[in-house]
Amino acid sequence: MLSPATVDALDGYWVAWLGVPRSRLRASRPLAVPHAGLGDYAGMYAQAFGGAPIVSLPPALLERYGPDAARAAGGGLVDDERWRAVFGERLEAVVGPAVIAYADAGTLRPFGVDAEVRLLDEADRPALRALRAAVSPEAWEHGGSTLGDAPVAGVFADGALAAVSGYEVWGRRIAHLAVVTRPDLRGRGLGAAAVALAARTALDAGLVAQYRTLASNTSSMAIARRLGFVGYAASLAVRLRGE
Repeated sequence: MLSPATVDALDGYWVAWLGVPRSRLRASRPLAVPHAGLGDYAGMYAQAFGGAPIVSLPPALLERYGPDAARAAGGGLVDDERWRAVFGERLEAVVGPAVIAYADAGTLRPFGVDAEVRLLDEADRPALRALRAAVSPEAWEHGGSTLGDAPVAGVFADGALAAVSGYEVWGRRIAHLAVVTRPDLRGRGLGAAAVALAARTALDAGLVAQYRTLASNTSSMAIARRLGFVGYAASLAVRLRGE
């Protein structure tokens, strides 16, 4: 279980990002609000924190779609025909549902593998480029990490960099983790080992480790459970076409 201090910090981040009062975060009725943290994202984003979902829309679309989108979200954040009924031909794609989970010092579990696991340094740039070339562009976009301001954890196996996990800092409090593993070396726990080190590094820096993945991604969900990440919220996004 996440500590009360962790939950309080997470709640504080999300109420500011969504632009809602704390009293509405886990309300019993859905709420539609204009984008705050999403800026000019031209689509709908919905997130539920154990209560009814909060639906975020561009301000220009809130009056037109907000009431119907909130009612649809009350039926659960799943990908079905309700969103087509709300947005019609403007609906381009539904992304989700996704699970947002967190780990703090009381929940994160160590994870060991028969491989070298360490933080990368400048000398590892060629290995990082080789890993990027070994995975699909989509996989790298979703989970790849580059050496920069935040640490990157790497796992070396069979003479190659097999997996990396890094993070992006959100709101000076949350470490949003990403992970990518060579396709030919999956199924050996290498990705989980990289996430474990990246998450521990984030906690040591005073951050809360965040792991977000599609609920349908069973292997990614298994990593989260194995490492002690605790479910906090569910989300769903709807991409919309222009008029």
